[in-house]
Amino acid sequence: MDKNNEIYRVNSIANFNFLIKKGSVKTLIVDEYGKEFITSVARKGSLLGVYSFQTNSKYIESAFSLEPTKLIRISRTTFNQILKENQVLLQEIAQLLFKNVIALKN
Repeated sequence: MDKNNEIYRVNSIANFNFLIKKGSVKTLIVDEYGKEFITSVARKGSLLGVYSFQTNSKYIESAFSLEPTKLIRISRTTFNQILKENQVLLQEIAQLLFKNVIALKN
């Protein structure tokens, strides 16, 4: 994927999570005045799009590639199955989500 490609858009159904294999991605929100706020910059090895484990949940931000980027797209069903089979990974994801919630509150 080239620079500035959209990976997912806020409020679209979050059917996939993404693992960055190469490159970097910015996540952002846009306020009611059109001002862009970057919420994170993720690099190789980062997991994107993990906001809920429920069906039909929506992305809470948008994501765009910052440079040529390679991603692995993981369906929600596959991701949930992986977590069921790997409790250590589940705990790490839960900790990551907790940190994200704290960061958003601040």
